[in-house]
Amino acid sequence: MNQKEGFKLRLLKTSILGISAFYLASCSYLYLQQDNLILQPSKKLHSHPQDKDFNFIYQDVWITVPNSQDKIHGWWFSASANSETMKLIPNEPHNLIKNQTILYLCGRGGNKSYSTNLAKVQGLLQLGFNVLAIDYRGYGQSQGDNPTELKLYQDSEAAWQYLTQEKKIDPETITIYGESLGGAVAIDLALKKPQAKALIVQSSFTSMNQQVLDLNIKKLRLFPLEIILNQKFDSIGKIKSLQMAVLFLHGMRDNVVKYYHSQALYDAAPEPKQLFLIPKGNHFNIYQPKSHSYLRAIANFMKLEPTQK
Repeated sequence: MNQKEGFKLRLLKTSILGISAFYLASCSYLYLQQDNLILQPSKKLHSHPQDKDFNFIYQDVWITVPNSQDKIHGWWFSASANSETMKLIPNEPHNLIKNQTILYLCGRGGNKSYSTNLAKVQGLLQLGFNVLAIDYRGYGQSQGDNPTELKLYQDSEAAWQYLTQEKKIDPETITIYGESLGGAVAIDLALKKPQAKALIVQSSFTSMNQQVLDLNIKKLRLFPLEIILNQKFDSIGKIKSLQMAVLFLHGMRDNVVKYYHSQALYDAAPEPKQLFLIPKGNHFNIYQPKSHSYLRAIANFMKLEPTQK
């Protein structure tokens, strides 16, 4: 081997080592930082229950998280307190549901103060539910930082404990409602609390792995996602063990989480179950009046027939 060929071989080996080191460093970065990449909390409040668009009567609640020094923040909305003061959504059922509570779990971004979250609270209150909406640690006014999949699960359990132990609410009157990534949190909680009345999963995905694949980012195809992903949110693997009635809601124009995810979750879930697709609904706004109203779908799911206004 002459000097020129030796130089080329050394250059090739150096290049291979450099590329390998960069690839391993990228894998390590994705593994260690994925909670920051997946979960996008915001401390800023974007809307407020007493804004003119809502005019809610509410209570601030602080909930202790077991084995943590941090507390999570929630808003408690009583249906009876709001029945005469809140703005009503026209032509939708009103006060059909009695003595029932929703534990509302938000998605991955922002916090519970987003107007889209409060709009859903508005609809649930109008149906007659009491509602507890919480922020996970690191979100909104909740204490702590660096949210992770495990912490979100723990925070949802803390909220459940608050409802059942501090507020003395009968578990069989609590419906767990999860929106987007909150749907994965809700499914996890429902498996741990089979005594809950029901589960509602809105605009959610089958697993984080599949959701990342759906993003179709070419660079991510280079990495072994099934190995790297430790924030799994594996709803499709859990839903088959569900022991309560479940309603899946999804907008068919959802470009963030494709509605086939809810179809797949529905197919895997045991009976009793319902799937309600909203033709013009997107990820952030599933409301569509009349025949495709998700509020009427919830009322029907709760075994109540909505009356025409």
